[in-house]
Amino acid sequence: PEHKPEYKPGHWNPAHKPEYKPEYPTGQKNNTAPVNARDALAVAPETIVLDKRDFINKRRWFTQEKVAWYMANNPNPAQVVAAVCYNQDYGVRNPDNILLRQSWVVVRDGLSLEHVTYDCMYIKRDNTFWTYGDGGYENLAYSYNSEFCTYDSNTGDLDCK
Repeated sequence: PEHKPEYKPGHWNPAHKPEYKPEYPTGQKNNTAPVNARDALAVAPETIVLDKRDFINKRRWFTQEKVAWYMANNPNPAQVVAAVCYNQDYGVRNPDNILLRQSWVVVRDGLSLEHVTYDCMYIKRDNTFWTYGDGGYENLAYSYNSEFCTYDSNTGDLDCK
């Protein structure tokens, strides 16, 4: 895999790159692609409220269920080879090979100030997803085609050919 670049806040995250243009598969409820990164960030995130008891385990459940759902609804298995949900700083080697990036706000029921925001997305072939924060299913989950992608358990990164 390509050498992981040094993290620079707002530099590697594709949401902050002006040329980033997410694609939306046909039939998606919002199938008009934003024209630039500012518009991409303006798309309202989805919100899910989880019971306040055992919030960490419920977050683990959320990330794993969400990437499983993404892959079960994969719009193009020949090109889309992975799904990821992550709530820390991250980067991608090829922002053009990200599909349907969406933010999810997971709120702890009863404590509206306590929430976690995840970015979930499809990863197309010829890309690398770099993590710059903590792992664990409460923060990160992947679902991927091992024919094309390899997971580095030391770094939490995913490289897809």
